[in-house]
Amino acid sequence: MDQYQKHEIHFRFAAESDVETYFNWVNDSEVRNNSFHTAPIVYEEHVNWFKKRMPNMGYGSGFK
Repeated sequence: MDQYQKHEIHFRFAAESDVETYFNWVNDSEVRNNSFHTAPIVYEEHVNWFKKRMPNMGYGSGFK
């Protein structure tokens, strides 16, 4: 692969369906080892955090 090959990056807003992806990212061992708080994050706490950060998403049946 050419080291100067162009790569496109596409950004989008987070969606309700991203909650598990974010959870897996924040509990990755490399992330936890480099965080101020190294303890694993509890799923229910993560969902509450995610909901608070995404006020315009219209939460509903996807979050239990």
